Amino acid sequence: MDERQKISLESAHYAEDVTRKAFEKIGLTELRLAKEIKPLALSDMGDYLTKEGEALIDPAKLRKHSKAIKRLKQITKTFPDGSKETRIEFELYPKDAVINSVAGMLGMVVEKHEHTGKGGGPIETTFTNFPPQPKTIAEWEEQVKAAKEAKQ
Repeated sequence: MDERQKISLESAHYAEDVTRKAFEKIGLTELRLAKEIKPLALSDMGDYLTKEGEALIDPAKLRKHSKAIKRLKQITKTFPDGSKETRIEFELYPKDAVINSVAGMLGMVVEKHEHTGKGGGPIETTFTNFPPQPKTIAEWEEQVKAAKEAKQ
């Protein structure tokens, strides 16, 4: 590693350290982020449904799991006889993106790209030497002379 690369690497580490300290100063730590992500990653539709499949929005659970709720709507239908029926519709945030993100941060997902040649076979490589390899000293001298003339 040359001196320029060392300085560049030190600068990157310094910038990362400054950013981390600034985030910690405002309370944005790895632990805090983990606590914010946990309800999304571990959300379960079962926490919001009765055994019969009706929406169960328990205030105690709602407070605990509200971060996972994307949409919550209360619908009240009034019938001609004056009776009312209240229904709750809700939607949770998709957890697959959160789980994939966390798995990536924990090193559980390794992104790997493989390249193959025609028909899935190996990539064909051809090495060329321009101009062609000289067979005699005279050919080599001609190539050197031609290269010098081309530069002028």
